[in-house]
Amino acid sequence: MANEITVSATLLFAKGEIASQGFQRTNKQFDVTGTKYVRGVQNIGTSPEALGMGEVATPGWFFFLNLDATNYVEILTGVAGSAFLKLKPKEFAMGRLPASVTAPAAQANSAAVNLEYLVIED
Repeated sequence: MANEITVSATLLFAKGEIASQGFQRTNKQFDVTGTKYVRGVQNIGTSPEALGMGEVATPGWFFFLNLDATNYVEILTGVAGSAFLKLKPKEFAMGRLPASVTAPAAQANSAAVNLEYLVIED
């Protein structure tokens, strides 16, 4: 099969009459070889903790959403790894995890947050 993933993205910026810009891509399709995925909401504390990956052995595409209204959360390359993504309250991100990230983890800054996520096997 081909084109198993369809992605759409829009980013609009407007700051008064001084600056305005936008970027949009819709229905861009990508191939994946795996068949597994994991989706859930995990309560993330202030110490690094592994994300529940279920049967996903080779993480590929991801979508992360910080459900907290006050605290940020960082996505890490692993429990003992470094942060590569910071989500402020209510922010989200999507894309492809680096090949070096086989066991992503997360850490909240000052109080636990709920992180919703979808990770699709590469």
